[in-house]
Amino acid sequence: MPAARATVVAYGVPAFGVMAATTLFYAYFVKYATDVLLVPAGAMGALYLANRVWDAVTDPLVGHLSDGTRSRLGRRRPWIVASVVPLVAFTWAAWAPPESLDGGALVLWVGAAMLGFSTATTLFQVPHNALGAELAADYHGRTRVFASREYFAVVGAALALFLGVGALTRTADPRAAALRVAGALAAAMVVGIAAALPFLRERADYQARPAPRLATALRDIAANPHARTILGMAAVLQMGGGAASVLSPYVVDDVIGAREHTRIVYLTLMTAQLAAIPLWTRVATRLGKKHAWLGAMAVGMIGYAMILFVREGDLVLLCAATVFTASLHAAAIVVGYSVIADVVDWDELRTGERKEASYYAVYHFLFKAASGAMGMIAGFGLQWAGYDPSPEALEQPLVVKRAMTAMLGGIPLACIACGAALFTRYRLSAEEHARIRAALDARAAGPLAAESSR
Repeated sequence: MPAARATVVAYGVPAFGVMAATTLFYAYFVKYATDVLLVPAGAMGALYLANRVWDAVTDPLVGHLSDGTRSRLGRRRPWIVASVVPLVAFTWAAWAPPESLDGGALVLWVGAAMLGFSTATTLFQVPHNALGAELAADYHGRTRVFASREYFAVVGAALALFLGVGALTRTADPRAAALRVAGALAAAMVVGIAAALPFLRERADYQARPAPRLATALRDIAANPHARTILGMAAVLQMGGGAASVLSPYVVDDVIGAREHTRIVYLTLMTAQLAAIPLWTRVATRLGKKHAWLGAMAVGMIGYAMILFVREGDLVLLCAATVFTASLHAAAIVVGYSVIADVVDWDELRTGERKEASYYAVYHFLFKAASGAMGMIAGFGLQWAGYDPSPEALEQPLVVKRAMTAMLGGIPLACIACGAALFTRYRLSAEEHARIRAALDARAAGPLAAESSR
């Protein structure tokens, strides 16, 4: 059953503020921490990895608890509400640490803020994604639900990157600018979540079902052949994405020499993503989700290959490459989240249980773990190559610049190729999903049908 238009729009609204904060954090916080707060690049790489290891605990746990929550508000909405305070608090803590901190105390503060922010985003994202899977049961309707989420997310991220990065890079006092940016992000998150919740309703029949034990849920996910393919492919893809998110601002600043134009690159990224959402939604509807995602991977590989040739002054070339890589990111969100919802239906037919949040939790964890591992590698790679973050370093050595472009272009390129090879094994088509939905609907109607026949 397709979701009503108002419900689809309301579902997307909270993503505006949360993804604005999340995108700015993962796209620019490492650069801000090394260059403004003066945290060593190697320490930031280690903190990035520790952050993702922590997600190994929080993501599956929140997913399992959300699947088992019983309340007047439902299974998902209590968690979304509970995420508001920590989202605001740790956004503020990350971007505005006390100026008196330095050395080990500063590293500890930044590490705690990163862990807190990651936990807060888990409290929101895992239940919110699970709610999206429940709002529409039909194969293509789910793609439209997650497309709505991506529309709002991209607009929020675009404004955060364009205005936020602009505020942080075009000022003589980046700490004061970061304080203002954190306040704007906090307001956007609070208003977005508060405005959307009254329009979102959860299915009572899903809440009435018992939730499996955490170990059982994880075992069922591991036994799902479609899930193994999707999750393995997603982890490989995000290894490349993690390197890209950390290294992009360094390439703009230190390779191209256009620090003041960093926000132009991000605006290009978000504009291209926004344009790609209807493209891949239409392709997925006409050719199927598998073909759409594989096509997006091919487009993304072109973009990352172009980055290998970026040199000083090549801002236009980087922006052109960004158009291609942004297209892949849009498809990964719109199509990827929709595919996971289909995989959950396959699991329900086999086990008789609904565990959307557990699936999205594992999906998110693998994304974060892979991203964290590559973020650590990128951080140590910069330090090993000789990156100097001090204000006195007017220009980085040539070997550092070449290391930046090699990692930013080469790592994602190799990862996408491996991910595409894995994804060719995916077999859950629209026709197969239709048979699954028919069987689930027949099972749900069974007792009612039996009662009416008496």
